This record gives sequence, structure tokens and C-alpha cells, in this order.
Amino acid sequence: LNTTQFPLKDLLKRPLPEGVDPLHLENYLSQHDFKVALGMTWNNYNCLSDLQKMDLKKSKGLY
Repeated sequence: LNTTQFPLKDLLKRPLPEGVDPLHLENYLSQHDFKVALGMTWNNYNCLSDLQKMDLKKSKGLY
């Protein structure tokens, strides 16, 4: 994960915090917020295909 972390609520608001890549919002979540937001661990997320990752992020408002 990214060394710069933001609370989930900040990543769901617009405008995004400065310097945040809007295509990879999941990288800015803490491990706890990542699991809450996406319903899985980072390791399980990395096992998904790119299309599955995009669909999951869209369904959770992180894309």
C-alpha cells in the first residue's frame, strides 16, 4: 500500500486530496479501511484480474 494514507471518507469526497491518483484510490487506504471498503484483504484483492478490480472499485465508489 501507499505510504500516504487517507481516511475512506476523504477518498469518497470530491475534490480529492492533493496528489491522490484518482485511478488508484485503494492504494491510499489503511489496511483496516481497505478491508472495510472492499470487503477483502490486500492480498486477496491482488489475486483479482484487472477487470474484477475495476468492477469492485466502481461498485464501492472508489473509481
